[in-house]
Amino acid sequence: MDKNIEVIQINDNLKSDTVLENESNVPCITLSIIVLLSLLGNLLTITFIIFMIIGLIETSNSKINDTCSNSHLWYYLLVALIIALLLILQRINSKKDDPRSLISSITEIILSIVMLIWGGYELFSVNCINHFNNTILYKISLAYWILIIIIYGIATTILIFYKINKKKMLKEKINVNINDIVNNIKNDQLV
Repeated sequence: MDKNIEVIQINDNLKSDTVLENESNVPCITLSIIVLLSLLGNLLTITFIIFMIIGLIETSNSKINDTCSNSHLWYYLLVALIIALLLILQRINSKKDDPRSLISSITEIILSIVMLIWGGYELFSVNCINHFNNTILYKISLAYWILIIIIYGIATTILIFYKINKKKMLKEKINVNINDIVNNIKNDQLV
């Protein structure tokens, strides 16, 4: 019987040591995941920009105008490329506590909304654009348009959950403070 108890205690000690080792690795694993995601994001951004350039070179604006004179899809992708490059340069050169970062963020949101509306028009409202469905220009323009929707959809969702959570935390803090005040008053009355 005593040997069984010792084995159980040794196993429990091994389990607790393993848990401590795993908990100490959490910051390292988290940092590794963040670095890998950052590298993946940078790689995808570079790839996306390369395909934008290929799309612009492959299908010229004059070719689009010859087939579909009321389409400005080529200009749309060119402006998207310029905006992407400017945003990359802005993020590289920006400082964390720079007061202009709020203005840059607002400008980025406005540009994204404009590009979303313009892209929606060019991709879905111009009837003759169907002639270019199989080109890289069309596909990367569509991908850019969808990417704007996804990014701002996720950002809006996060913002909404943040606001809801912030209100809940504020209510809980107020309730805790009110309970503390009530308890203090009761304690003072008892004394």
